[in-house]
Amino acid sequence: LNLKVLRSHLEDRFRVHEATSGPEALEIAAKVPLDVVVADQRMPDMTGVELLAELRTRRPDVAGIVLTGFADMPALESAINRAGAFRFLRKPWEPPQIIEALEQAIDHVVQRRTIERLVTLLAQRSDELRASLDQLEAQQQMLLHLERLGTIGKLTSGVTHDLRNLMVAFRA
Repeated sequence: LNLKVLRSHLEDRFRVHEATSGPEALEIAAKVPLDVVVADQRMPDMTGVELLAELRTRRPDVAGIVLTGFADMPALESAINRAGAFRFLRKPWEPPQIIEALEQAIDHVVQRRTIERLVTLLAQRSDELRASLDQLEAQQQMLLHLERLGTIGKLTSGVTHDLRNLMVAFRA
């Protein structure tokens, strides 16, 4: 019943995938791109916190929201610390409350993914700049070497010219 009610409030705004147990949810998460997972703390086969903790190892970019009718502190601490839950909501929940939590979680996920992409792009650009700098330094060293060779050539030319002049002076 909770799944049907939740789906009816969310499917107009969000793409909803439904699972009746933790293992089923993990199967869906393995096949479908997800941003947020809403898990009931009391589900068959595993708790919502256990589901989110396992999901965090497989898909660390997905945000998790735990719904519970019980406000026990150990479950709350576990949800935050172990599962990295984005939000912990008590039942009975109100539709605007869960929609707001989902929108905030989606914004958070989008921001994290954007930051990760930017960091990756920055690392790539940094590597490219390092390679360009290395190439530029190598070309600079080659230019210095060529300049030295040019200077030696001019010096040699000058010495040869002076020696010819001396030889001409001795012949005469």
